[in-house]
Amino acid sequence: MTLPVLIIDGSYLARSRYAAGSLIGGFLRKLIALRDYHDPSVIVVAWDTPGGTTRRRALSPAYKAKRAAPPAVYLD
Repeated sequence: MTLPVLIIDGSYLARSRYAAGSLIGGFLRKLIALRDYHDPSVIVVAWDTPGGTTRRRALSPAYKAKRAAPPAVYLD
């Protein structure tokens, strides 16, 4: 038996909701919409670690080098 799992890139979703003007409310509305559409048994939200290194960044220091740093604090 397999369980449907919904895996969310929390950092991306938060950044996109922040750009749209409503982080907390927008994030939750989108998460609920995804849950209702896909009807998963499990939801996993993964977040980037602040200041952490990634395998891609270790292989190529230019990886996402042009991307602006996310705001220090997200507020709705």
